[in-house]
Parts: sequence; C-alpha cells; structure tokens
Amino acid sequence: MAALVRHEVDGPVDVVGHDWGGTLALALAGARPDLVRRLVIVNAPYRHLNLLRAFHVPLFALPLLPEAAFALGRRSLPAAMLRAGWKSPAPLEPAVLRHYVEAYADPARVRAMLAYYRANSRRQLWSLWPGTVRGGGAGSGGLPQVRAERHLVLWGARDPVLPLSVGESVVRDLGAGTTFVTVPGAGHFVVEEAPGVAVPAIAGFLREGADPRSRPRRPAPAPATPPGGGGAGAGYAAWRRGIGTLTGSGVGRVSAGRPESSRWPTNPHPSATAPPTASSRKWLAVATITNSVIIG
Repeated sequence: MAALVRHEVDGPVDVVGHDWGGTLALALAGARPDLVRRLVIVNAPYRHLNLLRAFHVPLFALPLLPEAAFALGRRSLPAAMLRAGWKSPAPLEPAVLRHYVEAYADPARVRAMLAYYRANSRRQLWSLWPGTVRGGGAGSGGLPQVRAERHLVLWGARDPVLPLSVGESVVRDLGAGTTFVTVPGAGHFVVEEAPGVAVPAIAGFLREGADPRSRPRRPAPAPATPPGGGGAGAGYAAWRRGIGTLTGSGVGRVSAGRPESSRWPTNPHPSATAPPTASSRKWLAVATITNSVIIG
C-alpha cells in the first residue's frame, strides 16, 4: 500500500477502510504516518476485539475446517453471512448479494481471505479466547500508534460482530482529533446499508480543509453508483432521525443532525429536504476518492 501511494500521489493521501480494509488502513497510518493525511475507519477494530461476538476470528484460523465449510456451503454460507451483518430496514439488493456470493465462490479468494485471519490471529489465540483482545499502549502487540492529521470513525450501531463498544475503543485509542459518527439503523455494511448518511459524512470529512492544489498524478475513474444505492431512502430516513454521535477528545458532539461544533459542516447532507439522487450519490462517491485510497 505504501508503494502504491508513493507511485500514484505526490504527497500524503486520505485513506478510507472498512472491516479488514480498515485494519490495513490503521496499519498503514501506524507504519507510514507520512503517507496518511486523513484517516476514515468504517466498522473495523484496532486494539480491542470482543471474540464472543467475533467468534469467526479463531474459527477461521483453524486448518482445513473453514475451507471445507465454504466448499460445502458454496453460495448459501456467504449469503447467510451477509444477511446476518445487514441490519438496515432497506433490503439487501439481489445484485449486491450476487456480487459478494460470486466473489466467495472463487476458492482462491477464500484462501486469500482466510490467510488474513491466520496470519494475524494464530500466534495470539491462546490469549484471546474467550474475552477481549487488549493491545495496551503504543506499539504493543505489534500495533504501532496511529498518527494522522484527523480521524473519522464511522460505525453501523447494529453491527452484530463489531458492536458499538468496539467502535468506542477505536476512538479512545486514536485519541484527539477523532470524530465518531454512528448510524443507528445500520449493521456491519453501513456504507451500503445507509449510503445517504455514510457517503455525505465521509465526503464532508475529507473535503473539509482540503487543499484544492493537491491532485492525484492519475485521475481516478468515476465509479458507478455505489452498490446498495437503492437503499439511500432508508439511509436518508436514518439521517432525518438523527445521527447519534460519540466523539474523541477535542471534537464536538453531533446529535439529531444538529452539530454543536463548528468543526463539523452545518449540513453534511447535500439536501436538507430530499434524499440524494443517483447522480448526487455518484458525485459524492467520486469526492471520497479524490486524492484518497479506498480499501474495501
């Protein structure tokens, strides 16, 4: 990742990561803080992990059994995993479900996914079960202190695997300059479950104070409308109900959509009266990758 950033961009970038992508983003910011400007973590653990909820972590580290489960489950197992993590009232779109199920149908991708778990957990399993992983101070457990200009932690509050307490621990460990935004009606896949809330929040955070002279060496291609875009109405409804927010040191509180700190945009949503259209969602999605690295 560091080599990619150095190859593509003249200076530090904004990094957005979800789940394992968030873990990789934290690792990059810890190992190469000179390459990370703003850091956005979406439902991803840092130093604390509740294994009573994330029981798949030690299970996926076992030999042979996970491969056998995915081989036998084929399409049903990935579909069940997605539905378990999806808590939005907006239904999981068939096209989105099919995309992920087809990805898990490739044995090479399954092996690569399992390798993440095995490389990061096998040596620590004896101390992890059945409680909570606690990394302690900076650099303990092989985790360097993350340093970036500012941090945004975005969390689906109904995530069954990574509950809100894990997000709170990420905020505490990142420290000052961290904003914590929770989306009440969303689960683990918060960007897809509530795009009307998540995308504007991320885009607004990355745009705030951005240097317009900073540009990627190669223009990023405009992505298609984000998967799950059809669920924007549910995301917008969650926004209207209010974004419950916890904050790190030195950051104001956002509650019921009304910021109490001038550090947050007065209205991060592009429209105060109507849900975002497909075109506005696409524009916001492009905004999030301008001079940024997105890790899925």
